[in-house]
Formats: sequence, C-alpha cells, structure tokens
Amino acid sequence: MLMGVKEIMGSSDDAVSEVVAEILIIFLVLALGAIVGAMLFGVMPSIPKTAYLATEGSYKTMPTYSAIAIKHRAGDALSFSPTSLSSYPSEVYVDTTAGSFLAVPDRSAALFQPGDTIYVYNTATGYHITKDLTGVTAVPLPSGATSVKIIDSNANLIIVTWPPTRNEVSPTSTATITLTPTATATATATINVTATPTATATPTNTAIPAPTATATPTATTTTNVTASVTATPTPTATESSDTKTITVIWSPKASGYGSESPPVRLTNSQEIRVPKGSSKTLYFVPNSDKTVLTIKLDGKTVYSGASVGSTISYTVSKIVEDRTLTATFS
Repeated sequence: MLMGVKEIMGSSDDAVSEVVAEILIIFLVLALGAIVGAMLFGVMPSIPKTAYLATEGSYKTMPTYSAIAIKHRAGDALSFSPTSLSSYPSEVYVDTTAGSFLAVPDRSAALFQPGDTIYVYNTATGYHITKDLTGVTAVPLPSGATSVKIIDSNANLIIVTWPPTRNEVSPTSTATITLTPTATATATATINVTATPTATATPTNTAIPAPTATATPTATTTTNVTASVTATPTPTATESSDTKTITVIWSPKASGYGSESPPVRLTNSQEIRVPKGSSKTLYFVPNSDKTVLTIKLDGKTVYSGASVGSTISYTVSKIVEDRTLTATFS
C-alpha cells in the first residue's frame, strides 16, 4: 500500500515539472516574438548614424573683408539645400561672441562633396555660404572668437567644427615642438699682481760715513685664475630677420580706427610684424557719421574718397622693407 502511494506522488511531481517547462517555453517564444516585432515595425529606437568628414579650414582675405574657407578633403557628401539628393542634410552655423547664427547657402553651395571648398562670409543681413566669392558684397567678420560648425540635420549631431574645439583632433592639424639645448659658457678671469719696490734710503751724515742701504724690490707676480662657469641661458624670443614692420596711423584719432584681418582692432601708431615678401590687408573703419578721406603708403596717396560710414581696406603687397600706412578721416 505504501509503495503505491509513493508511485502516485512521483508521477504527480513529474507532471508538474513538465507543465512548468511548457509555460517557460511559451513565455520565451512570446518574448522573442515581441522583440522581433518591435524591431520590424520600428518601435525600438535605433542609434543615429552621422556623416564622416575630413576638412581643412582657413581665412580667405578679400579687398574689403575676410571669409572663412572650409575645404572638403574626404568623407561623405553633405547637402545644404532640401533639393539636393545627398544622404546627409546638414546646416552650417557661425558661432561668435554675440551668439550662434545659421548660414544661408546660395545655389552653388547646395552640395558639399570631396574636393569642394565653401566660403562663409558676413553681410548686413546675416551669414551666407558660397563656392565662389566673385561679385560678393560682404563686411568684415566680427571681432573676437569666431568659429564654424557643420551639423547633421537628421542625427542632430555636430559633424565638424573649425577651428577645432579643445581636445578635438583635426585630420589636418599639426603641432610643432621646438627644443632648445642648454648652452655651457666658460669664463676665464686673469688677475695680475705687481709688487712695488721700496725706496732707497741714503744717510746724509758725512762725519760718520754710513753704508748705503738699498731695498731689494720684490718680484712681480702674475697669477692667472681660471674659473669655469656653467650657465643655462633663459630661452628668449628672437625676432626673425625675415620679418618687416607696418606702422598703422590714423587721424583724427576719435573719428575711427584701424584693424587687421581677421578683424582685430589696433591702437594708433601700432607696429605689425609680417613675413618678408608677404602681403597684408588692413582696414580703416570710420565712425557712422565719418568717411575715410585718404590712405597714404609711405606718404604717397593710394586711396581717396568714400561714402559715409564705409569701411575701406588696403593691401600692402610684397613687403620687403618697413612701411607706414596712414589714413585720414573726415
């Protein structure tokens, strides 16, 4: 009788185990089906993929303004216009001390692909993008830090910035480290010591002749002392002989000011160092009610006449000697 009860209980436990196993299998099948369905119907979020871009940035100096040039060296093609067929719709923003501004492309800059160069320039109505600056009317970039960033519109991620932000490595960035060896100097000091002989004393008493006493001069001694001194000179900046100076002057002082590109406000009579043989564009900015009447290079008039409030630039070309650029406001 007891054996029969044990057999019945054992068979009951096996039945329960099989039911639990079947329930677990059904649950796993349903869970896997839910995951696959979510992936098929787009319920689960996907990680956005953004464009890859290798760029090279620089400033493009024009007669009356400067533009920021961004060259597409390698990577994906970007679209700055909704009509482009590019896979990566993108936008360009200009960040200044006054805020961040969207740059508007013209028809030539709708597509940005390897080998292209775009120019970002400033106007009275905002920032614009083009591939050709011919005939463009623009104003100088604002003073202070100015940078450009390109954003993937779909992924809402920054593709590239110029100049590169801190800790960001640009494909075209290079760093140069100069090491200055420690110099050793040896100084030699020479000390000459000469003894002066004593005077000769002769008594004048004739009654009792006295022997003449003559002092024997001491020997002349020359002592050479050589001291070796090891000195570590402090590195100092040495002005290159291949640079020249442009002195920028304007008058009256309160009627305007001079600046250089990228726009940096100058002090009156400031000296600007430039590489020998290079060219430099300088700007004269009158007050809103003043004009740039004349510009003279080394005393010779190179510009005269302007409209009220207009910024006038002048490029000093092939600088092989020190020059003086003078402006008169009226």
